[in-house]
Amino acid sequence: MVTLTRRTATVSLAATIGLAATSIAGVAAPAAAHHASRASRSIHAGKSHTIPGRVSPLAIACAPGHPVTHQTCHAVVQASNSSAFLTPVVKGKPKSSPPAATGGIDVACPSTTKCLVVGSVNQQPTMEWFNGNTLSKTVTVHGANYLQGVACSSGSRCVAVGYTTVGGAAKGVFIPVKASSSTVTAKKVAGVTGLQDVSCPTATCVAVGSTGPGTSVGAAITIKGKRAKVHKAHGTTQLAAVSCGSASTCWAIGFAQTSKGVTTKILKLKSGKPGASKRAPQFGDHLACTTSTTCYLLTATSQYGKGKVERFSGGRAKGSTTLAKFHYGAPDGIACPTKSSCIVTGLFSFHNPGASFYYIGGVASLTV
Repeated sequence: MVTLTRRTATVSLAATIGLAATSIAGVAAPAAAHHASRASRSIHAGKSHTIPGRVSPLAIACAPGHPVTHQTCHAVVQASNSSAFLTPVVKGKPKSSPPAATGGIDVACPSTTKCLVVGSVNQQPTMEWFNGNTLSKTVTVHGANYLQGVACSSGSRCVAVGYTTVGGAAKGVFIPVKASSSTVTAKKVAGVTGLQDVSCPTATCVAVGSTGPGTSVGAAITIKGKRAKVHKAHGTTQLAAVSCGSASTCWAIGFAQTSKGVTTKILKLKSGKPGASKRAPQFGDHLACTTSTTCYLLTATSQYGKGKVERFSGGRAKGSTTLAKFHYGAPDGIACPTKSSCIVTGLFSFHNPGASFYYIGGVASLTV
């Protein structure tokens, strides 16, 4: 049996706060600008568009430097428990007849035509290059079970992250990969149980996850070539997502779990080193940063409420926009290829007619 999951770490944020994986794969289509509060008018939502078919979006990527309304972005969508697809989103509008992406769960696009999709099938990692709508190469991966995230820098140099359970306890891994690679081998990261996400502003990438075994602490990992250095994010239990708005400054979303409950955290990573964490909206674990200080965090009005986009400046909330058409929790994917242009993807609705439940997903562009 093939199993596809949301992008989650070894200790998932969703599971920790009591959300089933299938219940939070939600997207938010930004509400019309005139519905936004005075504080949130710097985020303007374009028209939302439904993705053809019954699908649950998982992630979206766009080539850097081109507004979403002037290029083709690509969304990984799950059609069932056994299939995923790479859906082209042309000038903000999803198209039908998407190419298959075996086990796909995350995607990175170094150009408007070339994308790398990673995931897993039956505890085996999958890595596939697409050229437009065509699967151009399948890369053989050794030394990993699950791939959770991927990011690319210039020249189609990419890094995938995840974990392996070979030998018992989970161990975090990263995989350098080039467009010319046909076979790659995962590199284990000592003291890390899993890597959840990665961002590559330069040839040096920053990944996030958690340490272990034993007491879990959030971890930020700087990756350069085949070497990795671990930095503990004290005050957090796990880091779930990362985005770099400049060559040296990134921001991460994670959480802290105590006897009093779970608190979502946002923190700056300067040259990969975590700073002090600040409280962030409860339901968000995806973000995109457009500068060293400005990031856009995906969250929701409630666990199963309408999606929202929160703008953070220097780690502080500076306004939000409720995404009117997305009705099933926090959005699942955001990409900001320019400082003023982003695209969001996730769920419009959930239908539960019994065993044959399904989702309707979509996308919406933002001008920020």
